Amino acid sequence: MKKVDQRSAAVILVDKNRVLLQLRDNIPNIVYPGYWSIPGGKIEDSENAKDASKRELKEETGYVADKVVLLKKEIYSLDDGRIIERNIFWTKYDGQQKIECFEGQKMKFKNLDEMGRMKLYPGHLKFIKEAIKLAQK
Repeated sequence: MKKVDQRSAAVILVDKNRVLLQLRDNIPNIVYPGYWSIPGGKIEDSENAKDASKRELKEETGYVADKVVLLKKEIYSLDDGRIIERNIFWTKYDGQQKIECFEGQKMKFKNLDEMGRMKLYPGHLKFIKEAIKLAQK
C-alpha cells in the first residue's frame, strides 16, 4: 500500500464571494506550478490537520486565524501516483490583519467571476464555492 501524504489548507472568506488565493511558484519541482490555489501545505508529524491549516496560513500569509472549520476531507491521486489526503478548512477574514506573501508569487483576494478566468489548482473551485455558501448562512 502506498504512503498517503497528508495536506491541509484554509480558505479565507472576505465579504460574501471573495477568497484569498496564492499564485504558486512557477518552478518545475512543485505540483501545479504557476497555478492559483488556496494557501496550505503538509501536515507535520507533531500536529493535527486543524493546527496545520492555521500554521500554514500564518507561514504563507502572516494571517492568524482564531478559528477554522473543517469543510471537506478527501483522498485523491496525483498524476505521478502519489496519494494525497486533503483537509480543507475555512474561516472568515477579519478585515484587520495585513495579508503578506511569504510563499508563492503573490496573494490576492479574488471573486468567483475572476476565478473563472484563472488557472486554478484542480478541485479548489468546488471547495471555494462550498465555503462561500456556508459563510452566507
